[in-house]
Amino acid sequence: MLKSEKCINKSTFVSIDKDTLAAYQNPYFWFAQKPSYITSGFIITAWNPQGLRLGQRQNRLHTQRLAKRLAGFDPHWGFGGNQEMTYRERSALVRAPRSYGKKLMREFSQNAIYLIKGGRLYLYFYNAQETSVNGDWQRRVSHLRQLPRRNYAIGFDTPQNASF
Repeated sequence: MLKSEKCINKSTFVSIDKDTLAAYQNPYFWFAQKPSYITSGFIITAWNPQGLRLGQRQNRLHTQRLAKRLAGFDPHWGFGGNQEMTYRERSALVRAPRSYGKKLMREFSQNAIYLIKGGRLYLYFYNAQETSVNGDWQRRVSHLRQLPRRNYAIGFDTPQNASF
């Protein structure tokens, strides 16, 4: 268990409830094509900044911005979410310095990212707390043949969400 269940984000504290924290600590990843094995890098999303569920259009715009920032690193795009992929966020597996991933985490107002060190997966929070996620990151790659239609990570596109 982490020392705190709060993450610093844009100079404010964002509370992470116990269910969300449990989901963060038990991630799965889905890729249309099996990614190559990497021993160092990170997995990041630009969806739902500060944990605020945004609509498909706004999340797509954030992903496009992230893709531009990852140009040159040849990211492997897929999804990160729960084991059934009924909650999933568009994510990139990136073979790049972990420090760059941490910088992008702050730039895209994410509460956390996944770091890969020596092939093992770690959860890194905005407030610099880090915890190990059991085992090799590739053991967390989902083997679903296709994604479910429903995705509970998608909220609604509203004017209030547009500032992200």
